[in-house]
Amino acid sequence: MDTGRGIILIALGNPLYYGYARNLVATIRAYDPAVSITLFCDDITKCRIEPQLSVTVKPLDEKYYTLDGNFAPFKAKLLMHKFT
Repeated sequence: MDTGRGIILIALGNPLYYGYARNLVATIRAYDPAVSITLFCDDITKCRIEPQLSVTVKPLDEKYYTLDGNFAPFKAKLLMHKFT
C-alpha cells in the first residue's frame, strides 16, 4: 500500500557518509521492512547498498550541494522538498 510516505537520506562528500547511510538503511529495514527509502548521493558509484535492502539510489545534481562553487551540504537539506 503506497501511502506517499517514505524516508529520504543524503550522502555527500566524505566516503564515510555512504557507510553511515548504509548502516542507517539496515537499521530502518530491521524496524520497518516496507517503508520506502531513497538515498541521494553526489557519486552513486560510491553508494554500495545491498539489493536486499531495497533502496532507491539517485544521483544528486551538484547545484543542490554547492554554493558559489564551494561544497555546501546544508543546502541539500534545505532543498530536500524539491527531491520528492
